[in-house]
Amino acid sequence: MSDIFLSYAHEDRERVKDIVSACEARGWSVFWDRTIPAGKTRREIVGNALDEACCVVVAWSTTSIKSHWVQEEADEGRERGILIPLLLDNVRPPMGFRDLQAANLADANATITAALGPVLASIAALLDIRSPSAHDAAQHAQDAPREGPAKEPSERAALGRTVGVPVFVTVAGWAVGGALGLGLTFSIKGLLGGPFGGGIGWSIGGILGGYGIGKCLRLLDPLVRSEQIVMVTVGWAVAAGIGGLLGWELHSVTGSFLAGGLAGAIGGAITGLGVHMVRPSFQWLGVGVLVFGWAIAAGLGSALTWAFRGYHYTLGFYAVTGAAMGSVTGLIGGLLMFSCLNLTPREQSEQRRP
Repeated sequence: MSDIFLSYAHEDRERVKDIVSACEARGWSVFWDRTIPAGKTRREIVGNALDEACCVVVAWSTTSIKSHWVQEEADEGRERGILIPLLLDNVRPPMGFRDLQAANLADANATITAALGPVLASIAALLDIRSPSAHDAAQHAQDAPREGPAKEPSERAALGRTVGVPVFVTVAGWAVGGALGLGLTFSIKGLLGGPFGGGIGWSIGGILGGYGIGKCLRLLDPLVRSEQIVMVTVGWAVAAGIGGLLGWELHSVTGSFLAGGLAGAIGGAITGLGVHMVRPSFQWLGVGVLVFGWAIAAGLGSALTWAFRGYHYTLGFYAVTGAAMGSVTGLIGGLLMFSCLNLTPREQSEQRRP
């Protein structure tokens, strides 16, 4: 793993050597060798290095602004809020990157090392390395033997806040999704039938709930990218749609519990796979926990809707019932999921070499 991912065009390799040397002189590790070993893919080597880096430095030049790979790497850094741009030539960065202030190294004389001061300061601030002693202390803490999972009180408090905010947002997302899902179901079923109404209504509700889960995953782990959020959102839309359709086919409290459980298992599996892609230390046992946890949560929440079967209330009544269902689903599933993630160590981009 490297502290810094240097994105540049192959033609500029000789020009960025001074940047690499200056960073390594500070004790930071830099990924910049793009040689792909036999039997490996670009995603395995370059992609993984980009995912794990704490800082992305992009070197814009007359060549790199035309490179699809450089723009893709820079976009990843910008999306995660860790991009530091610099100019090797007097060029305008590509569209989408012009609002970021770039350090201009184009006018440096024989060497760019002297002009790198602001860049190195920005990297240091991003890596949160205040001094060599702080860096050594962090490294010593990582190398020291761990005697157990005990944490300091402040660390435990931070852990609680980390779990609390994502769970709250997840509950809110599922409450809104549940209200919309059940409200649409009872609006559509008279025209198109219960199964179709349930499938359409809960697909839309699943979009809101799934998107909330995806965004909360990013709160817990900044390495979560947009494609993982989309994956989770679409997965939950499909899963909730299946649950809504089958719930009307089985047409009972028990059937609704089973249908909701199946939907939760599918959504939990897709969510777990997305997390595993970002955090390999999240083993398949953790994926299984998400499958089981969301299955129970969605099953209990879904059963609530059929507890009121036979009642002919207003659309507002069913919207409130759907919100209650979504809140139960989000609370149980969210607590299990985010607690499980917090107990799973990250193979961190925070680990640094002295």
